[in-house]
Amino acid sequence: MTAETASSDVDQPSEADDGSSVARIHLITATVFLILGSLVAVVVALQLVLPNLTGDIALLTHGKLAPVSRTLLGQGWLTIGLLGAIYWVLPRITGEGLKRSVLATASLAAIALGVVAGSVAILLGYQSGLVGQETPIWARAILVVGYLLAALAVVGTARANGDRLGAAGWYLTAAPIWLTLSAVVATIPTSAGIPG
Repeated sequence: MTAETASSDVDQPSEADDGSSVARIHLITATVFLILGSLVAVVVALQLVLPNLTGDIALLTHGKLAPVSRTLLGQGWLTIGLLGAIYWVLPRITGEGLKRSVLATASLAAIALGVVAGSVAILLGYQSGLVGQETPIWARAILVVGYLLAALAVVGTARANGDRLGAAGWYLTAAPIWLTLSAVVATIPTSAGIPG
């Protein structure tokens, strides 16, 4: 007797390792950063109309809150949210489970730590002075470690069944690799960040 498998059995990874739990944690964290970043952005926008909105509180000046908002939304919400989407989609493209889920979770912890530490450092006056890279270099280094761990987790999943990747799978695999490479280049002090 032979057992027949439906095509959906081959395409879907098992429940235990399909990436749903890792993706869910990423998306919840990204949502928290979206809410925080949006609230800070609203205060920043209101400061343009009402310059004395936050009074004389040094931590809440426009020059500090604007880069904090960009950090929370760019590295916190956008990056973590997209990584969560990759962790959910890629196992379904390959038909294999999420490999290296421990690295994916460690990546989330490192990126969240880098975002929070960088935002607090900006509020305390430790800006780098580079547009788009206002967080201090040590906070950006923490982010680079998180991006590298994410790239390793994604590549591990993609290698499990690489012949099924297709264009979308290749893009999703390349995204964290390019993110890591661009973050490394932007972190090098002599490159002047994004403009460099």
